[in-house]
Amino acid sequence: MNSTLLKRLFRAIRAGSGPDVEVLCRTVVEDEKRAGHARVAEELERILDQIWKSVVPSTAPRCEASST
Repeated sequence: MNSTLLKRLFRAIRAGSGPDVEVLCRTVVEDEKRAGHARVAEELERILDQIWKSVVPSTAPRCEASST
C-alpha cells in the first residue's frame, strides 16, 4: 500500500473527518483488489460496510472512492 495514502488516512482519522476516512478506506480496498488480494479486500469491505451502516443513516449520501 502507498505510504502517501496511509498518511492521508491517519490524518483524516485524527481530524475526525468521517467522509474523508471512508473515501480513503475504500481506496485501500480498491488497491488491495488491484494487487490481487481479493480475500483481504473482501474482508476490509465487509468491515467498512458494517461500520458505515452503524454510523451513517441510510438516507445520508455516501462517499464514493475516487481513483487516485
